[in-house]
Amino acid sequence: MAKKLTCPECNQPITPKTTKCPHCKRKVSQKYLHNYLKIVSISWFVGLGCFLLFLIIPFIFYDYIGGKWTGIIVLSGIPISILVGYLTRKLMFK
Repeated sequence: MAKKLTCPECNQPITPKTTKCPHCKRKVSQKYLHNYLKIVSISWFVGLGCFLLFLIIPFIFYDYIGGKWTGIIVLSGIPISILVGYLTRKLMFK
C-alpha cells in the first residue's frame, strides 16, 4: 500500500537509518532519506489532523445535528482520514 524506501541505484529495500545500501554497497544520500522521512511525517500529520477535524467539529455543532449524526460523522472520519493521509503520501512521492 505504501511506497517502500528503496536504494536509488539498485531499487532494493533499505531502512531509513542506513548510510550504505547492503545490496550494492553504494552510499545512500542523506537528502534522499530525509525527503522520504519528511513525506511520511507530513502524511501522518495530514491524516491525524483530518481525523481531529472530524472529531472536533461535530461536537461543536452537536446541538444542530444531534447525537446520531455526530456519531456517524465521527465514524466516517476514520476511513476518510486514512484515505487523505494515503493520498497525501502518494501524491508527494510523484
